[in-house]
Amino acid sequence: MSSVADPPPVPVTAVISPVDGVIDWRVCVAEGAPHVETVMIAIHHMTMGSNPDVQRLVAARLALV
Repeated sequence: MSSVADPPPVPVTAVISPVDGVIDWRVCVAEGAPHVETVMIAIHHMTMGSNPDVQRLVAARLALV
């Protein structure tokens, strides 16, 4: 049985921001899990979805599928 703390069995790209201001970015870094990539981009929480760097990153990851 898996736990919520276990890494998922599928590829994951986590976008974290040191300037987010909502969540401390240090608690968002995955601990060396396979299939998990953490990408740090200095953006604010509310603009994450409309940020061109994040959009390019998501498009690149979707192109791998």
